[in-house]
Amino acid sequence: MKRIAQKPYLIFWLLIPIVILIGFLNKEKTFHLNIHDSYYIISQLWISVLISLLFGLIGIGYYLIITTNRKLYTWMTIIHVATTLLGFVIILLLPYINFGVDATTPLHLFDEEVMQTRVKICMFLSLILGQVIYILNISIASFRKKRLAL
Repeated sequence: MKRIAQKPYLIFWLLIPIVILIGFLNKEKTFHLNIHDSYYIISQLWISVLISLLFGLIGIGYYLIITTNRKLYTWMTIIHVATTLLGFVIILLLPYINFGVDATTPLHLFDEEVMQTRVKICMFLSLILGQVIYILNISIASFRKKRLAL
């Protein structure tokens, strides 16, 4: 855990090619999100490109703070890395998850779609919370005193 807090940018930068590869392998798959009367459909390839871009920006932010000898809060860094990685892994693997909805009912496809939408919304909320923690951590570290060089 301490290693994650010391160089979190490496995790995000190493995951960029993996996420793009997943996107290219699953470019026919789509991500559906139904919110009230709006229905959003996004290709898995575009989701992976957007995730990689976000990972790159997050990595640059961590790299700049660490190279300027600013001190990050370890617990905030670990919470951010864990929620971000877990959330994006679930979003990328969601088309493959079977929710075990009873297929004998006439509306079983609707039930599965409702369940997937609930999981997606929970993931998006946890991802947003993780990014708020990231912004707070970077902002606080920017205004804190520099670490003493040993």
